[in-house]
Amino acid sequence: MHETLDTLRKCVNKGVYVLIGEGYWKQQPSKEYLEALGGAEESELLSHFENVKVGKN
Repeated sequence: MHETLDTLRKCVNKGVYVLIGEGYWKQQPSKEYLEALGGAEESELLSHFENVKVGKN
């Protein structure tokens, strides 16, 4: 998400809002859940709070 925001900052005028639909973990995923997602890793997504924090920077 950081890379996406850094790129978009270069493409839009100051004061413009950008809306991004970023996935997040509602709760810490279990090992079984990650395996059911095809071997996903917990580090692939942040929590909702962390996404909002990144977006405010």
